[in-house]
Amino acid sequence: MIATAALVAFLVCAQSETTATGGGVGIELVRSIPIGEKVCGVRFSRDGQQAFVRLHGTEWKEPLELGGEPIIDCATLKVVGTNGSESMPCIHVRGWVPYSDQFRIKANPESGTVSITDHLNGEPTEVVDVGAQPGNISMSPDGTALIVFCSEPDSLVWINTASLEVTTRLTEGLGPDPVWLTDLPGGELALINNQGGSTVSVLDYDSRRIVDVIPVENGPTSISVHPDGLFAYVACVDAETICVLGLPIEESAPPAEFKPNQVLVLGTIHGGHETSERYDLKLLDAFIREVKPDYILAEIPPNRARAAMEGFLRDGRVTEPRVMRFPEYLEVVYPLTRELDFEIIPTAGWTAPMARFRSNRLREISEDLARAEEWAEYQAASLASEECQEAAGSSDDPYFVNSDAYDECVELELAVYDRLFNDELGPGGWTAINRSHYGHIADALDKHKGAGKRFLVTYGAGHKGWFLRELRKRTDIELVEVRPFLERAEKELGRR
Repeated sequence: MIATAALVAFLVCAQSETTATGGGVGIELVRSIPIGEKVCGVRFSRDGQQAFVRLHGTEWKEPLELGGEPIIDCATLKVVGTNGSESMPCIHVRGWVPYSDQFRIKANPESGTVSITDHLNGEPTEVVDVGAQPGNISMSPDGTALIVFCSEPDSLVWINTASLEVTTRLTEGLGPDPVWLTDLPGGELALINNQGGSTVSVLDYDSRRIVDVIPVENGPTSISVHPDGLFAYVACVDAETICVLGLPIEESAPPAEFKPNQVLVLGTIHGGHETSERYDLKLLDAFIREVKPDYILAEIPPNRARAAMEGFLRDGRVTEPRVMRFPEYLEVVYPLTRELDFEIIPTAGWTAPMARFRSNRLREISEDLARAEEWAEYQAASLASEECQEAAGSSDDPYFVNSDAYDECVELELAVYDRLFNDELGPGGWTAINRSHYGHIADALDKHKGAGKRFLVTYGAGHKGWFLRELRKRTDIELVEVRPFLERAEKELGRR
């Protein structure tokens, strides 16, 4: 790995050979390395000290016997020889699509559409008009959108993975024939190689805008980021060169004092909050005010969060169909963003195909005479859970719902449900869906580890016990009981 001081010295020297360009976000062209053969990519040695240049001939998929792949010394950025073996074959891909266990995706350049089939349920194909000729398709890092690379006109089109609607169309800042994107360290920016021209565009994922355009040589066909994260190697096929970009160097902040985050897990009763006299929306509002969270980890799918917030900011109310099912968000959490300083982080692993598949499969199992004993066992467990809850407390008592006793009662049903059906319910199985939910929760906690912030997890009460078992394994957080905050909220409302 090149040290920071050495890198700065190298950049200064490199400018005498090739003038540095770009710089809007700290990305600059620092050297163009002539290869003398058509290039299609770069791969790195395990120690990162060498870069092997992949070549191609008249056919993209034909390996070459040209004396081996040129070797670039990554310290001096000069060609130092070949590796003595034929070049790895290049594959020029058009119409590449991401894999999904729930969807099948296909670009249709002739009709200017993208076909999306619910593979999990075998349901008919949804055809999305992207208004241009689609080529490659990528998935956004957070899984909330398909990013479609289009020509005529050259553009990037975002398709939301929940609504399957075009939500963003980007043309400004792109060069001719944008074909792919390469993530940069940190995951906030990506490089887009505009293969029909001589530029690389820098995409900001969050704003969905091009924030810089870096001139390179003709025909940038692929981009590879060096393992040290300090350089990106751009293979320019028409110019027969490798262009090396210097990437931003993040200033290392002094290590802050580690302070464990506080985490509260609140079990909610969804629609029951609208009818309960004890665990109502007023109590939820007062509870959140008492907690004063920095982050609320919500039972909202990430691919629906943007639409929910946009609707709220535009119209003063949430109109996203899935989020509207939860009055705790519709009537309490979103309105509180006007008064309290917290961020809503969507963490639900729920998807519509998963829910349909689970519902259909459970119906099939319930009607399958060969599985009558299993279904009867599950029904008996469900009844036992209900009786346990009735004996131990009330289903709308906020203290009981948020107790270990409640979790024990719920587990009577869910343990049997999980054992009998989890594997065949796919992503909607009990263990499967909780792992998906908790994966997002863990990611949020990891991102802010040691920051001394307060997190409030709000999910249907049935999930609470599963989450708490996992959270208790962590040594970097402090689990906080919700009871004292409920008591203060009730006192504030004059109920105690």
